[in-house]
Amino acid sequence: MRTITNLFLVNLAISDLMLSMLCMPFSLVATTLLRNFIFEEAMCVKIIYFQAVSVGVSCYTLVAISLERYYAICEPLRSRRWQTLSHARRMLIGIWASVLTVMSPIAMFHRVIKIQTGGQACREVWPEILLRFKIDVMYSILLAVILLLLPLLTMGSFYSLVARKLWMVSTQMEAPSDTTSRERFIRQTPLLNERGESTQSMTLDENRTNHDPSSRKRVIRMLVVVVLQYFLCWAPLTLLNSWEAFDFRSVSLRGGCT
Repeated sequence: MRTITNLFLVNLAISDLMLSMLCMPFSLVATTLLRNFIFEEAMCVKIIYFQAVSVGVSCYTLVAISLERYYAICEPLRSRRWQTLSHARRMLIGIWASVLTVMSPIAMFHRVIKIQTGGQACREVWPEILLRFKIDVMYSILLAVILLLLPLLTMGSFYSLVARKLWMVSTQMEAPSDTTSRERFIRQTPLLNERGESTQSMTLDENRTNHDPSSRKRVIRMLVVVVLQYFLCWAPLTLLNSWEAFDFRSVSLRGGCT
């Protein structure tokens, strides 16, 4: 179970648990049920900050998985030299350190403020000097690029190359006419299981089964679904946050807030 892919999946689970335990219950009570932030300002900062950190860590863990899958499938010989558990741990440490740093302005500029209804809200409050130079807008655009555009392009590129490789293998598998050339092709092609993971050793019969074109086409469909699902889940929220940075009042009025 101590594989590189599973290490990335554990990291995804940790970020999701952090979101579920530290952010969702407080957001449900304060934003949805009471429509009044009843907690202290320290909790306001923690909720928003760790929510952003969780999203960033999940996002770039998915990017790391796409990179690992690309090298395992398209560059199997090169991947064996650097794809180790220690390297994966260093990648995850780098992801956490980078995300914690990039999201730090969210912790710095969130406050509990009074709203017109008489209650309180946890809102982003930037200093006047930064607002004058549109730093808040630029930061929102930066987050949109970091959390949506860049991961989408990266995962789309890597998975497109993986899908192309799998499709070429499926096509070449159907091409050889005689049994000898077919078995030679099977031996020379990187060994993959149905999840697209490379394997170290297989019998010829097992290898022939895993080179089944229908199996590879299922992997291609799965990769397409991963990218589309990421875009459909995160694009609305990211675009809404960017819109809010440009025109907070119109977003608030459309959402029924004051």
